[in-house]
Amino acid sequence: MKKNLSYLIAVLVVFSLVFVSCGNNDDNSISPTGVRLNQTIAALTIGDSLTLRVTILPENATNRNVAWVSNNTAIATVTDGVVIAIDTGTADIVVTTVDSYRTDTTVIEVVLGWATSLGRASFATSQIWEISNDSISQIWSDAVQTDSCRHKMAFSGWSAGTYNVDCRSNPDQRGTLFSWQAVYELKEELCPYPWRVPTREDFRDLDIAMGGTGAFRTDPGFVNTNYINLWGGTFGGACNTSGALFSQGTWAYYWSQSSDSADGGFLLRFSSTGTINPQHWGSKFNGFSLRCVQ
Repeated sequence: MKKNLSYLIAVLVVFSLVFVSCGNNDDNSISPTGVRLNQTIAALTIGDSLTLRVTILPENATNRNVAWVSNNTAIATVTDGVVIAIDTGTADIVVTTVDSYRTDTTVIEVVLGWATSLGRASFATSQIWEISNDSISQIWSDAVQTDSCRHKMAFSGWSAGTYNVDCRSNPDQRGTLFSWQAVYELKEELCPYPWRVPTREDFRDLDIAMGGTGAFRTDPGFVNTNYINLWGGTFGGACNTSGALFSQGTWAYYWSQSSDSADGGFLLRFSSTGTINPQHWGSKFNGFSLRCVQ
């Protein structure tokens, strides 16, 4: 009896060691501590697709499976990281690790898109800005962007009714940079009805509606409170006649359709240090941003 009891105890010990050993194997698995998507926000036009890339931390995590979900499938759907834009609006695309439930989100803004001579165009985001006072009422779009430019670099002018430049991309900034001639000749395409390309007077009225004078001055507080926060402007800079970018992060330039001379057009110009000119003269051969008004 005593021997049988000793044997039983020995067997139980062996089984215990096997169980502990198996448990230790499970403990050696490494759970994800985080997950990251390659974009925090993206603007798409209806019908566009975007493939999001996932980074799981740490790199040696054992279970690297993830699940995808859209919080608004009427706006955008997602399958295995491929986002499809369905309708205008905003949707959160959320990725979650199957193990440990770590999450990250990309905000998708689906904006109006349309065909132009420069390819497909859209507003950089679907946000609008309403500016008004007792006598002035305006609605402004975000910057216009296009997916194609016939001449990207040589902002060198035009002759005999044809121009040698239309636009170029503006990396890491909202919107495309356009020559004045492209803005003027394509104004009904780049700002489709009910939007229009602003005039010199629209920029003057914008400044007045926000409490300004409509003329040149220096007022850093006004720029920050109104042109940045209220109107949503950005210091996107511009490009010169050789196509080189300049003043990014320090100056904002927005074309009007109003011409001053054969070489110059009127634009809105303001700086991070507070210089404002709602009716600035600029060379038609440079590349500036475009926002639409109605």
